[in-house]
Amino acid sequence: MAGAAVDPAGNGADGQNLRDEADLVADQAAVQHGGAQVVNFIPRLNNRLSPFTVGCLIMNKTIGCDIFTQPYNVVSVVGNPAAVLLLWIAVALILEYIFKVPDFFISCVYGMTFFIFRNLAGNAIQFGVYMQTAINPNCQEGCMRSGPVVGWALGVLILCALINIITPKGSILINNLFAVLKVSLVIIMIFLGIGWSLKWGALTFAIYPLTGFEQPFYVLAEVRQPKTLFVPTVMSTMALILVLNPLINTSYFCVHPYQGSNISSGPNSLNTTNAAINFFWTISGGRASDGGQGLLRGASVLFALSIFGNLLAVIYTAPRVKQEIAKEGILPKSLFFAPSKDSLLSRLFTRNPADREQEPIAATALHLMFEIILVLSVGLSLAPGEAYNTLTYLYTYVITGILGFLAVVGLLYLKVDAGLKPQTGCRWNQKREYRPMLDPLPCIVAVISLGLVLFGAFAKTSVVVTDAQPGWLKPAVRWCRWSLEVIWWLGIELRQWKGQYQIRRERITYVEAVDDADPVQRAEMMIVEKEYSSQHHWPVDNLLQQGH
Repeated sequence: MAGAAVDPAGNGADGQNLRDEADLVADQAAVQHGGAQVVNFIPRLNNRLSPFTVGCLIMNKTIGCDIFTQPYNVVSVVGNPAAVLLLWIAVALILEYIFKVPDFFISCVYGMTFFIFRNLAGNAIQFGVYMQTAINPNCQEGCMRSGPVVGWALGVLILCALINIITPKGSILINNLFAVLKVSLVIIMIFLGIGWSLKWGALTFAIYPLTGFEQPFYVLAEVRQPKTLFVPTVMSTMALILVLNPLINTSYFCVHPYQGSNISSGPNSLNTTNAAINFFWTISGGRASDGGQGLLRGASVLFALSIFGNLLAVIYTAPRVKQEIAKEGILPKSLFFAPSKDSLLSRLFTRNPADREQEPIAATALHLMFEIILVLSVGLSLAPGEAYNTLTYLYTYVITGILGFLAVVGLLYLKVDAGLKPQTGCRWNQKREYRPMLDPLPCIVAVISLGLVLFGAFAKTSVVVTDAQPGWLKPAVRWCRWSLEVIWWLGIELRQWKGQYQIRRERITYVEAVDDADPVQRAEMMIVEKEYSSQHHWPVDNLLQQGH
């Protein structure tokens, strides 16, 4: 349940008046609700994210280590250069809209999945691999120990978390710098590779898994002029990425063509499956006196820095989603993780409380905790390369595959329901403001494509893959772990049934509209409290009652 309080006169323009008003309402709510509420303040205009920063968040997430390591992984399994379709949608809103009963079920399914798996633990392990390679280029996958790799991974994760907690503005500046450098590097590599192919005549390409366009949606409340500038910025950035991705893959395979299952061999190879390292080695002529050790060191440091920017962008945005999930009341002490706090640096150097940067410190700590658990549990039990592949497969299959499939199935249901029952159903056609071309064909294609990705993973591949585990084991484990969300939801329902109460959630937003500028959210009050009643039933009972 949510309400809205609008300040059309702009009384909160200086920030302090709005804080005073919100604090007064919070004090009144504390008397009424027993203190089961918190107020969350959104950054002022001068601290909001610019369109350039929004684009850089997308670029920094998209151009990580996958752009260097995944092309050969994809082509080695498929057997030829392949295009991979990935879809990510705001699943929670869609699923909650469709499946209103039982209460908390979809929040638990989406929320707990996001809490545990929506991080870049795999990229952190790859950061450790690159740093170890930079230290000792002669040590490749076979001799690399897991301990130092995990140590590097934990160190970079903690460093990124501290940067965001201490100074979010500094984190954004670093994010923007890395995004510009990455895009520049990719463009240079595209021209080098295609120019080389004109000389040697090799031509093929691959498109590898792509995620990252969802990054700015996580911080939409902090974006400057969201209604006017947000959509054009996201669309133009994604258009640029959709051009760069196939071009950089074409560049890779122009310089170092795919020659069969042994992708690390060949006359112009350094015995590595890293597409970018083979790219630079071939471009340089492969005649270095040190056997390529200097190239391995330099490239490894470059790729490690790219991953650092990747991790920094995600650890800035992902805790804000976990913060929103906490507001749903599905966590113990949810209101502890829900609010943002003044960043550590702004507490020391910013006198006016209204000008201080806000950071979800508790949610960031929770995000870091799950990253550390995944790095330790997977990184220490598997070889570094296998740990990276396992974690990235887990992320893609669960977050993009399963949740994306549920989302497009839900959208297709809304469209079919609107067509069959235009007046008595959900009336989706009357509520939506955007209708894509050839609707609902894009949704049908997405359902079929993601269905093939999910269930086709159980099929035996025709290409020989050197993996000790059977091919069906990984997707089976991914599906079985959904029982964790069901158990969590049953635990919430059991506590409510045993305590004879229901969890009530209310969110009151304060929106500011100044002159002709876009209305922006300035503050939000969250209320999570227990309503005691002797009539609380199990969700199965509620479903049976609604059926009658």
